[in-house]
Amino acid sequence: MKNFSTLSRAECLTVYKEIIENAQTKFSSANKLAEVEDFGTAMSLQIIGMEELIKALFIFSDGKGFSFRQVKGMKGVFENHGLRYLFSFFLFTFSVIGEGFGIGINYIRNINDEKDFARIRAIKSNPNKLLREHIFPYLLDKLRFVVEELKWYKDFDKLRQNGFYSDFDGDLINPNSIDKTYYNEFKVRVDRVTKTVLSIIDEFNLEIPFIETYLPKIVDRAEEQGFYEILARFIAYTKEQKMNALELMSLKLNEFVVSIEEDPPTFEEHQPIQVK
Repeated sequence: MKNFSTLSRAECLTVYKEIIENAQTKFSSANKLAEVEDFGTAMSLQIIGMEELIKALFIFSDGKGFSFRQVKGMKGVFENHGLRYLFSFFLFTFSVIGEGFGIGINYIRNINDEKDFARIRAIKSNPNKLLREHIFPYLLDKLRFVVEELKWYKDFDKLRQNGFYSDFDGDLINPNSIDKTYYNEFKVRVDRVTKTVLSIIDEFNLEIPFIETYLPKIVDRAEEQGFYEILARFIAYTKEQKMNALELMSLKLNEFVVSIEEDPPTFEEHQPIQVK
């Protein structure tokens, strides 16, 4: 009997579309429920829709030549809420980094006066000043932002259940207590992941020479550089630690932030940045 792990690549490129349709149905239903102020159920459906998009992304990727489903432990993406939330967080982080990278690229493209060129010459002569005063504070700020956002993703499974069911944990947990402000704040996270997933799929679906030429090279490079092995080791490590993957990610990120705050990175003096 076929399952997600045994679909052919051709089948993947059909099935992922139906999974996306189901995700979009969940989002549509969530929006309608939010209109009648059933924010708890709407929140749960938003999370389920996001989970469906994560499944669709991996099915689509394998249809395009990748081999995610062959990675040991990746079967959990189709069976385990926690792994789907983990990859949702990765995509969220990717979108945050991408925004910062885009700002930097636009700045470089728009350099057109002597003040900008003088700044570049100063960077060349003293790269550590740039690192200390601009790059490091910016990256540290982004890292703190990502660590703070991780708190939402760690709670997604609890939020999904709390949106449907009443519970008691010292106090009554009632889906009806979720208000519009909280729901909208939560929804920003789901919307960001949704936009990122659909953007990746749209880009890789473009029938243009650039994609047709470089996508196979990206697929080959993932294999050559041991990307799947790294992913398998990470999944295995989370199991060995007997800790929720997102809890482990939170712990390691906090340790990393503390370490670089205590010992900021610098460029080696004999390795200046080469800027033309």
